[in-house]
Formats: sequence, C-alpha cells, structure tokens
Amino acid sequence: MKVVLRMIIVDDVPENIDLILSKLGHTAFDPQHKVVRSLKGLKSALENNLWDIVTCNYNNGKVDPLKVLQTTKSMDFEVPVIFIADEATEEEIVETIIEGARGFVTKNKISRLAPVVNRALRETAIRISAREAYKSLQESENRYRSIIENASQGIAIIQDGFLRYANPRLLEIAGANDGELVDEPFIKLIYDEDRSDFNHLYLDLLRGQEMDDHLDMRLKSTDKNVKWLRYNGVNINWNAKPAVLFFIKDITEQRIAEEKAKKSSKLIEHKSIALQEILGQIQEDKDSIKKSIYENIEQAVIPTLHRLKEIATPSQLKLFEVLEKDLRKIASPFIIDIEDDFSKLSPRELEVCRLIKNGMTSKEIAQALGISPMTVHKHRELIRRKLGLVNNGMNLNSYLKNKMEEQK
Repeated sequence: MKVVLRMIIVDDVPENIDLILSKLGHTAFDPQHKVVRSLKGLKSALENNLWDIVTCNYNNGKVDPLKVLQTTKSMDFEVPVIFIADEATEEEIVETIIEGARGFVTKNKISRLAPVVNRALRETAIRISAREAYKSLQESENRYRSIIENASQGIAIIQDGFLRYANPRLLEIAGANDGELVDEPFIKLIYDEDRSDFNHLYLDLLRGQEMDDHLDMRLKSTDKNVKWLRYNGVNINWNAKPAVLFFIKDITEQRIAEEKAKKSSKLIEHKSIALQEILGQIQEDKDSIKKSIYENIEQAVIPTLHRLKEIATPSQLKLFEVLEKDLRKIASPFIIDIEDDFSKLSPRELEVCRLIKNGMTSKEIAQALGISPMTVHKHRELIRRKLGLVNNGMNLNSYLKNKMEEQK
C-alpha cells in the first residue's frame, strides 16, 4: 500500500512536472500534487492546505529559489523544500542547503529523488517531534518554576556547602534581595549555636540518608533578626552533581507563641504554689482561732459558769447546763444548721428548739424561760408548722436530735 505524498511543485515546465510525478509514482509514494508558478501561488497554497513537501525547479528564471525557502520558512509549520536542477555548481548546492533546503537533485540523477524525499520527510518528522518535546519540556519547567517561585515555604538547593538556588520565599525569610545569597556559603546564615546540627544534617543527606523528622534551627537574616526555621531535606542531583534540596518553613511566630505559653504556664504554676501557701496559712490561722476560742471557753467562761451553777435555783441550773453544752459546741455544725435550715423561726422559737433538743420538757422550758407551759405549747405548734412536721407523725424532739446526729 502506497504512502500518500501531499506535495507542491513549483515549476512551469510540463516535462519537468511529469518527470517528478513519474519517478515518485514508481516508488512507495502516491503523489497528490498542486502546481504553482509564482511565489504568490506558493504562499496561497501553503496557507490553504497542509503539505508534506515542496519541490522547486532551481533553474526556473521566474521564481527565485532562495525566496521559495523564505516563503516556506514564514509558515507556522515546517515543509521541507527539495530543489531539482538541470545542472548546478557545488557552490549553488551548498548555498541552498545552508539556507534551509532539505535536498538537491540534478536531472542526471533523478532516480535519487525518492530516497531524498524519504530522508527529508523522516528528518522533518524528527525535528518536529524534537521541537514538540522541547516545547513540552519548557512548559513543564515553567509550571514547576511557577510552583517553586510561588511556594509558601522557602526552597534551597545547597551543593558543596554553597547556596545554588533560593526561591523568592526563602529570600523574603532571609531579608535578602534576588541573587544576593546565591553562590554564598549557606552556613553563614545559620545561627552559630546551630551550625554543628546543620552540618551533620547536610552531610547525612548527601550520603543518601533520609530524615526521620524535621529539624528546627535558627537563621540570621540580613536585617540581623534571628528567625526559627523548620528544615526538611532530600538528596538530589543538580547539574550532574550531588546536592541537597531543602524545604524551609518559617516557624518564628509559632516558637514565640510556645515560649509565651511556657512562661504563662510557669507563672500559673508559681501563682498556684503561692495560693496553696496562702490557703495553708489561712487554715493555720483558722485552727489557731479555734484553739484560742476553745481555750478561752475552757479556762475563763466554764469556770465562771460552774460557780454560777453552785448558787443557782433548780430551774436556773437546768438552763445553765444547756448554756454549758452550747458553749462547748460553739463551733458545732448543729448551731450552723439551725440558723441555715430554720431561718423561718423567730429567735424565741430557736431558743425553744435548743432546749427541746437537750431533752427538756415543756414545763422545764417554761420555768427556764419564765413563760407559761401554754406559751411553750404554742411555740411547739408554730415550730412544727414552719418545719413542715404537721400531720406527718414525726416527733419534734426526735426530729431535732436526728438533725444533730446528721451533723456529727
């Protein structure tokens, strides 16, 4: 099966045209051609269709061979041009080849036309493929360059200890201008105390070791500020030599925040210790006050009360005994509970409650308080009503004693 060959023949001699078609037609090609007789016709044909090849009569006095080459070169696509001549000098052949001709065949060697066409098509295909590959590579490089140059992290390539490449973000972090750091020793930027760690990391990566985790180090920017940076690196080849590619993140604000958090934590810890000391001192003061109250009651008040009991009447004696119990329990939970839980009771009703709780009868209470038994009875009814004990079957004396037991 023949290969279709779309071709333009620049010639006005019918015999030449027939010769070309005949020679190519007896090969693997099936020439589908268009004949043009001027540069204008050639340009029009090139603009309106796709062509595989152009042949041109070199000895055609109406069309300049070099302008044929210029016309084909002006197109957005490549079409190889082959010249066919009755005769030509070696200088003329070389000139056309230099200007871009893909072949030159004389009529006395017209049998070579098909191989020359075949070679020209193959070479053109290779060139087109190479250009497309190069274009694709350039586009890919441009995309990667755009990604690197617009990356949010700093990117550095270090080779032989020198910074060979720094993206704009790294220059921004270092406070440097474009080209200011390139081909300078990178170690100069590392904080003095961190240089040993950096050298170990750099040499390990050059040997092909992988990083188990990131490494945080300080960098001295050109404005003399110290910045905290987080390094992640990998071994690469750069211009056919080993190098290290670093991805560098500025964590200065994070480290400042962490330091503030540590200081705050220590401050809270110190305040907590101080608070515990204050609370301990308060407890000691409370214990001291309790002890003082207890000693005053035992050493001053109780002895006086005993002397009063010696001269008291029987009714007064009972009252003094209740008073002594209350004094000994001056800080007991029962007294506090009475004031909290019995806030609705009057002072007289609270006094009656204390005497009932201590086992005194209504008659004894009446004698102790200097009131009638009937009045004590009315107080008891009011107390029961206020405490919600009406119709529930609970004895007031038992209720008050239970309250005391609950507080023990």
